[in-house]
Formats: sequence, structure tokens, C-alpha cells
Amino acid sequence: MGNCAGVILAGGKSSRMGEDKSNLRLNGKTLLQHMSDLLYDAGLKEIYVSHPDIIPDEIAGRGPLSGIHAILKNIPKSYKHVIFLPVDMPRLTPLLISELVTAPDNYPLVSFDKYKMPLRLSTNKQWINIIEDMLNKNDNVSLGAFQNSINSQLLIGTMPTQQSCFDNINSPDQWDALLKG
Repeated sequence: MGNCAGVILAGGKSSRMGEDKSNLRLNGKTLLQHMSDLLYDAGLKEIYVSHPDIIPDEIAGRGPLSGIHAILKNIPKSYKHVIFLPVDMPRLTPLLISELVTAPDNYPLVSFDKYKMPLRLSTNKQWINIIEDMLNKNDNVSLGAFQNSINSQLLIGTMPTQQSCFDNINSPDQWDALLKG
């Protein structure tokens, strides 16, 4: 795990929520701190944050790929893999994250079956160039388009009881439902 860093993607506009999601409070902590604790509890001691005030996107306004690009360009080169998770997925568990951490090293991309996030990505410099090209030249800057460009992937299966762990919280109604349990 010393060769793997954790990253929280928190650079979105939060337009549907109406306020910065990373500052929402869950059980007395900000959502950013909650997600950081999940990474830490999964064994990741080095945690970075893609956020305009911390590690800002170099090519802004293009979605999660902009944050992934900025992180890959700015973190120490000593890491072999980076675990990326969005700030708005508070039902994730340390156990699920640790499955990404402990997956076989020979896969450049590891994610969970039908879900785009969270994911583990190798720190290969080629991803920086591929993402940069997509961000600068392509209308399709979706995470899925990038993932489809990677030939060797490992998809970890999930159980039906785990599906809610992968829900994004994007609106005040979804946030209220989360808080009500």
C-alpha cells in the first residue's frame, strides 16, 4: 500500500446541490473529511485532493478527467497506482476501497463491474498524454471514453447489496435521503 496513493475528486461545480459538496457535513465531519477517512481506513496513508483550492485542474470545466489529469501530473512519481474516488459517494466502504488497493498489480485500470468510480489507475505517463488529448481535442471527455481506451482492465464483481455504496449524492433531496438513512 505504500506504493499507492488515494485521491478524492472534489473539483466539480456542485450545481445540482447548490453548494460545494465537499463542505457538506455528515456525522459531524465534512464530506471531504469523511472520504479521506475512508481512504485512510482502507490502508492508504497518502491522500491527495483534486479541488480548485488544493490541486486545481489545469484544464478546467471538463469533468472528472480534468481532476485525474491534474493529479497524475502533480503527485510524486514514486506511486505505482492511484485510487480515485469522488467526494459525493459517501456510502463507499473501506473494504470496497481495499479491494482496489489489493487487486493484482498487472492491470493498469481496476474498477467495479458496471461502475466508473471509484477506480485504481496506474501512474503510467501515457495516461497524462491520452487524457490531455481528450480534454483539448475531444467533445467526448467522459470517464467511460477514457476507460474504454485502456486495453487491460480488471472489473471486480459486486453483490446486489453493495449497489447503494456506489450512489452519487448530487441533489439536496438525495442528501436529505442519505441523512435520514
